[in-house]
Amino acid sequence: MSNKRKQFALDLDQKIVIINDIKAGKKQAAVAAACGLSKQTINSIWQKREKLRQAFESRAVCVIKCTAALTLFVQFSDNTDLG
Repeated sequence: MSNKRKQFALDLDQKIVIINDIKAGKKQAAVAAACGLSKQTINSIWQKREKLRQAFESRAVCVIKCTAALTLFVQFSDNTDLG
């Protein structure tokens, strides 16, 4: 029988958790075992950490901007008399 792992995609949040674990001092092999991933996958994530952090931060900024815009819209809608 084949001993291949099932392929699946990690989301950005999961990758950031992995990066933070390694930065906190955990060994890549320990993180790989805890996540059920190969050491190669963990190493790949670690090598791409700057791009992943930038993507994570830009997504966070977008969420903040969208939330602010929605709040302003709701406040404006509540103050507008449609009747």
